[in-house]
Amino acid sequence: MGVLAAYGVDVVANQPEEFFPVSWRHQLLSFLVERGVLNDYKHGEELDERVFRAAATMPPCDLHDLGEAMLPLALAQAPPEIMAKTKEEMLAHGCDPKKPNLDQKSLDWLRHNC
Repeated sequence: MGVLAAYGVDVVANQPEEFFPVSWRHQLLSFLVERGVLNDYKHGEELDERVFRAAATMPPCDLHDLGEAMLPLALAQAPPEIMAKTKEEMLAHGCDPKKPNLDQKSLDWLRHNC
């Protein structure tokens, strides 16, 4: 959260309208790191500073973006029949649970704006 604040994203715990968007960005960044999407931007265990700049400056994420990004992790823990049905439904709606659309949106923003 401190890194995001350094880029001008103010986190005020007593104002939810300011706290939650920053919290979502932090969670999204965590999911991208955990799934290896940002491996090209790691130096050992440290992320390149551009990753934090991208997380702080990319256009706002909504709950759909966050849900899509965390779904692969949730599916990995789901029973096989639920996993199969969810994957089938997502593919039918143009979403690949192995590669959420937000992965590419995040990488594009990082490459072109940071």
